[in-house]
Amino acid sequence: MIAFATRALLACGPGNTETSDSTAPDDPPDAVKPIVTPVGEADWDIVQFAMFHAEVGYDLDDYDLFDEYNEADASVACAFPTPNHRYSHDLRAVTPGDPHGGPYDTELVDGVLACGYANTNRHSPLDMTNGMGVFFGLMVVPKEGVARVGSSPDGAGITILSNDERLPINMFGKLSQSDTIYADTNSGVPTMNAMSLLQDGVTHGPIVAWTNLDFFPPGTVAEGEFVWTADVLDKTGSGYSIEQTVIFE
Repeated sequence: MIAFATRALLACGPGNTETSDSTAPDDPPDAVKPIVTPVGEADWDIVQFAMFHAEVGYDLDDYDLFDEYNEADASVACAFPTPNHRYSHDLRAVTPGDPHGGPYDTELVDGVLACGYANTNRHSPLDMTNGMGVFFGLMVVPKEGVARVGSSPDGAGITILSNDERLPINMFGKLSQSDTIYADTNSGVPTMNAMSLLQDGVTHGPIVAWTNLDFFPPGTVAEGEFVWTADVLDKTGSGYSIEQTVIFE
């Protein structure tokens, strides 16, 4: 199995509680709306998904998590610009910036579109090679009235993704076409300790992963229907399983 590059993202502010649960019959064929299945009893929701292609760089050395800032970093950071967010090179994560209000059920897609990326599950084979890659992202927020209330970088008395009770929230997944052609991922929302933040938690956290053909078995062609599957789980093992079709044509 070949690991593929990931980006863990984090932000703060009041959350929204709507959760996508399935692809409706009238969704357009390029909709980014995975089938979502609850696992355990999470006190947080996934409120938005996004898929886009963008620059990632041209060789495997550039993808190393400890390498210099590169094209993939810039592509992720574009969707979460300052002043509301900051990009941490050390964490490879988008971290809290200036306080900004919610709800956050459109922030991910708004950022993707503002960068000029198309939010779609349909891509060209060229979007997986020659310095390009396909990104898959989601936004997690605490459930109002259920999740803990505490301090965040925005202040006290806010519903949060609790550092003590829920963080980190990790996404374990793969993009695959069969049982033998796939690339693995492991990414997530980091802990407050990892970010050297003293508050109780944060109030929304995007998670974004990406891949291209460099991370697949040699000879793999990005053509036809692939499936992006993942388990998004907190430290208790609760969360969601997701499944999103990806078409290369």
